[in-house]
Amino acid sequence: MDPDLWFPYQGGSVRAAKRVCRVCPVRLACLAEAVRRGELYGVWGGASEEERRGFRTAAREHGDGGGRGRESAA
Repeated sequence: MDPDLWFPYQGGSVRAAKRVCRVCPVRLACLAEAVRRGELYGVWGGASEEERRGFRTAAREHGDGGGRGRESAA
């Protein structure tokens, strides 16, 4: 496959890469490794740059142990 498929120009479509990823047997491992390494660019494990950024944000918010919720209830 052409590497440009996974690294489209800025504003380019990631649809074709996501179609390939959908049927890839290592999709989840690929995504997990990209998130672990903090990959900022390209499509990894079927997730775009923006989607992985959202995963990282959600993980940070979830990783606070729920402390904010306890404080607001006190």
